[in-house]
Amino acid sequence: MNLEKVVILDHILRIGDCSFTDCENLTEVILPDTITSIGDIAFLRCGKLEKINIPQSITSLEAVVFKDCDKLTVTVIKDSYAEEYQRLGRIEDNDLSDSE
Repeated sequence: MNLEKVVILDHILRIGDCSFTDCENLTEVILPDTITSIGDIAFLRCGKLEKINIPQSITSLEAVVFKDCDKLTVTVIKDSYAEEYQRLGRIEDNDLSDSE
């Protein structure tokens, strides 16, 4: 796919499994504060993906969401589910942020 930037709309609650797998040109994803979960390998092999902010509303991230996203910087909210997910080693590179 030739997607470069994705803005998820406010009424979307979940990004399903494999939703953006192999979107090789994707560089940025913007998630709304309403999203609650991201499915397994949703962003697998998005090698150009550089940034994504995980909102406080996230309560579920599958085991392998960002595999092979080598350029990715993930911003998470302090004391959030996403920060715990990062602590477990499931987000390799991140820019921890307590404001969003």
